[in-house]
Amino acid sequence: MDSMYAYIKGELAEKNIDSIVVEAAGVGYLIYIPTQYFDMLPDEGEDVKIYTYLCVREDAMILYGFLSKDDLEIFKLLITVSGIGPKGGLAILSTLPAADEQLGRMHQDVPMIYVLRFYRAIQRLYQRRPE
Repeated sequence: MDSMYAYIKGELAEKNIDSIVVEAAGVGYLIYIPTQYFDMLPDEGEDVKIYTYLCVREDAMILYGFLSKDDLEIFKLLITVSGIGPKGGLAILSTLPAADEQLGRMHQDVPMIYVLRFYRAIQRLYQRRPE
């Protein structure tokens, strides 16, 4: 199922190590992000575009944000693994190294291949865990 918000574009009102606030149309959206994004984000007051995943729970609606569609797709893939929820998926993405821009331009499939191998390894770990 697709998220209600494909992306949010607006002013970066607040920047924290694991979350940001983006103001768009007078509304401040609290969005949780991978910690590796902190240095990649523009300065507060500048415009930013964040691709989002909306997690709806009984007690909360939580936005998770990503600087690229690829990172969003990786996140969606990770949370399909049994036992990994949005917080776990975000934690995993926070530990992955940032993609090298030149390598990404030369070999578009490299990041996805890396993620698929990582995804399979996670699946094997969860299948072996004691119940």
